[in-house]
Amino acid sequence: MRYFLHSILIFLIPIIGYIIIALAFHDSINKIIYGINTENQIKQSFRNVLKQENELLVLGNSRCYRGINPDNFSVSAFNFSHDNDSYNVIFHKLKYCIDNNKIPRSLVLGVDYFQFSFKSSSRNYTYGKLLGKRFLDDYKYQNINIYILENYIKNSLSPKSFFTSLAKLMLPYRSHAFLKQNGQYIFPGNANPHETTIRDINRISFQEDYFKEILDLCERIDIQIFLIMPPVRDNELSSYSQDQIDEFNNYINQFVSDKLLYINFSKDTSFVLSDFTDITHLNKEAADVFTSKLDTIIVNK
Repeated sequence: MRYFLHSILIFLIPIIGYIIIALAFHDSINKIIYGINTENQIKQSFRNVLKQENELLVLGNSRCYRGINPDNFSVSAFNFSHDNDSYNVIFHKLKYCIDNNKIPRSLVLGVDYFQFSFKSSSRNYTYGKLLGKRFLDDYKYQNINIYILENYIKNSLSPKSFFTSLAKLMLPYRSHAFLKQNGQYIFPGNANPHETTIRDINRISFQEDYFKEILDLCERIDIQIFLIMPPVRDNELSSYSQDQIDEFNNYINQFVSDKLLYINFSKDTSFVLSDFTDITHLNKEAADVFTSKLDTIIVNK
């Protein structure tokens, strides 16, 4: 019996040791790499978007979150985007602003070839608290508190996540990531010319419906919409056939009107490899250039 207990103890010691180390250091390591963790990024954005009157609001996924600098617009602006945001999340974030009497005159709405293809839940442990029941109803959680606990365990105790963070900690340029007060997230990096990715261009009706709800909501309260597709590397564009790209653009173009413009920068050749931090995101300097281009279009509308 004593030998059995001794064996169990030897087995448990490294597991308990790992749990203690992960709980003690994982958040601190991620703070060095990413500036602040995902939950606090989102909470800070929700606080800051209400602190001023913004004539222009930016909503989109990570390519807008990192690739658009509100300081480079000619009007007061805030970047309320975040990683993995698709149109159901964006609709509820726009409603959050409107319900809090922060109604922009213009909306820069990010569009990506793959953005209609998925229903992300990876940030719901935070979005659920901030956006409430109607947002969560789309996900039909049996118990949101159990989901939050499971997500905490996954993010804080997952060996894969912990050791991935340790590996990124070895890269010195990662230590300068931070979230600006204007909502833009700065995450430095150097793109690899050999990077590839696989994207799904198929649209699910769930996201199409929410996309139309965003457009209808803006029409009702007279918000000018600028649908913006940021620059895309050739390595990423190769995920799609030309027929798929044409079909997608035809779908978006059906919504174009005097109050809705669609500007597609996906094949803008003025952005080159050195302007990207990875397969898909613009770096800080390129984001400034891109935003200035957007500003010229918006000012001349």
